[in-house]
Amino acid sequence: MAKNMILHDTRLLGKAPTHLADNIFKVNKENNISHIFEWIATYARSQNGLDNLFIMCHGGAKPAGIESDKAAQSIPSSDERGLAIGKENLLLSNLNVTRALYGLVKKITIYACNIAQQDKGAKYTANDGELFCSYLAAYTNAEVIASPMTQKYNRIGIFAPLTESAGTIDFGAWEGPVFSFTPDGKKKNL
Repeated sequence: MAKNMILHDTRLLGKAPTHLADNIFKVNKENNISHIFEWIATYARSQNGLDNLFIMCHGGAKPAGIESDKAAQSIPSSDERGLAIGKENLLLSNLNVTRALYGLVKKITIYACNIAQQDKGAKYTANDGELFCSYLAAYTNAEVIASPMTQKYNRIGIFAPLTESAGTIDFGAWEGPVFSFTPDGKKKNL
């Protein structure tokens, strides 16, 4: 049986799907980013490593001029691409905190918008999503799966239409291309 874990930042509304993992770690903007990854490492060691770490959160870069959209408010700032995880967000500038997972996770699948996006002129900058994913793979020694596109999801369940937090997150099929980033710096289209 696969040893899987979900890291769910609850600013992504809904409940994490229980069929993907036995362990679901819920965090929010109050949690320290280094504590989050140390805790995941502790759990991974207790399992003799993880096959999969699924990350579910908002991602990408906040487009200029979007202040009123609730989802966009939790996305990292426009000057640095990253993931809305914890108090500090996970950004290229603090990605080294993921070293705590080195050799403990085989694959990290990121369900977040635009994280692998590389805008024209952004190559090798803090806003380079491909660089972010490549560094994450190198820091963790894990394969990283991510997309450069906006990812849509539904909240399913009988109470999902009634409140923002109800319903189980269902990403369905990926939107757009999906890439695999390996610790040796290779990228391939899946």
